[in-house]
Amino acid sequence: MIRIGISGCGTVAQLYYRPALHALCASGEATLAGALDPDRAAAKRLCDAFPDARPVGSLDNLLALDLDLVIVASPPARHAEQACAAAAAGIAVLCEKPMALTVADADRMVAAARSSSAPFAVAMVRRFLPQPRTIRDMIARGALGKLQRIDIFEGGPFNWPITSPAYFDPQRGGGGVLEDVGVHVLDLLRWWLGEP
Repeated sequence: MIRIGISGCGTVAQLYYRPALHALCASGEATLAGALDPDRAAAKRLCDAFPDARPVGSLDNLLALDLDLVIVASPPARHAEQACAAAAAGIAVLCEKPMALTVADADRMVAAARSSSAPFAVAMVRRFLPQPRTIRDMIARGALGKLQRIDIFEGGPFNWPITSPAYFDPQRGGGGVLEDVGVHVLDLLRWWLGEP
């Protein structure tokens, strides 16, 4: 059974990871061992839904739970520190996007992942959706003819149920459309077309 810890218990954890973790736990494939969030009530709310989970007060306490996997769903400013610590402990990492806010942090994360024996992945989930997979297949087969341009529209009314103003703080949350949704667009373009 895979022992999972999660760092960051905000909206992404509640809307996306919680149902996925429920399914994994119900199937007997995994258990949520612990959750870390500066908002202890948020960590407790998440843990209350899992019988074996407990909220913890520090990253060291989370990593000490004999984990196989850490989900880094904290604000992007914390990704490098937390992912590098988990990798150094030999724990697999699934890091939310954006992976890092600076090239230096991304480089540190890549180095930590390379020196660890554990897997390291960034949650670029749109690659798994049927529409992007179909587009990739059509481009690869030349079914669209000679590709001249791609227009992508992202947007709509802002209705993300944020839990703190940190979401809008560039120092903590990254901020901006490019780092929030734009990373998905850039990832898909690279996946469809190859390295620029």
